[in-house]
Amino acid sequence: MTPHLKCATFILMPTSINFSVNASTSVRLRSLPALNVNKKGLALSDPELVEGESKGFTLIELLIVVVVLAVITLVTFLNLGRTREDANLKASHADLNSFLRTAQANAHSGFKCPSTNKPGDWWVEIVSKTYLALQCGTGAEVSSKTLTNTEVFKIVCNSTDSSLITGIIVNFSQISGAISFSGSAECGASTSSMQIILRNLNTGSQLITSIEKGGSIGTK
Repeated sequence: MTPHLKCATFILMPTSINFSVNASTSVRLRSLPALNVNKKGLALSDPELVEGESKGFTLIELLIVVVVLAVITLVTFLNLGRTREDANLKASHADLNSFLRTAQANAHSGFKCPSTNKPGDWWVEIVSKTYLALQCGTGAEVSSKTLTNTEVFKIVCNSTDSSLITGIIVNFSQISGAISFSGSAECGASTSSMQIILRNLNTGSQLITSIEKGGSIGTK
């Protein structure tokens, strides 16, 4: 009995591979589907291998994404700007309070004024709406501060708005540290309390420093 030999033939096609065993049996192996670029985006060329045709981004969808990103960027920028302005207001408020407490401490302790080398009164003057000065002795400036994007918006003495802002003085007497006010008709010898209101020029936010004739310096 003569043995029969079966031969197998591989045929390479551009998009498929045919595998034949004898002439009676033929199995077709599909190659990977190709990627086509159409109006809807990237899609597989053979719909039998996927549940449905994949969709790309349309122009409207891309525009929506761009608009959303622009809004997020704008909101973030505005928040950062407000945070920076709030920091400017707080820094100016801290500078005012620091000047007041320094003048009070130096007067109470008899600290010598640099210009005279002698103890004396110390005071804080609002030279302008955006300029503060710490002074002593004959009126020499010991230190000064220009407010950043912040102004002295209002001064209230005994619940009455001062008609002037420039030239208002908070004075601390030597040794006793007693507080007195001067600079306007509303802020004088009879004033028992003063409020200095600072306002940010860009946001309108405000912070308040309260000064009581008894020696208390507080913030709001």
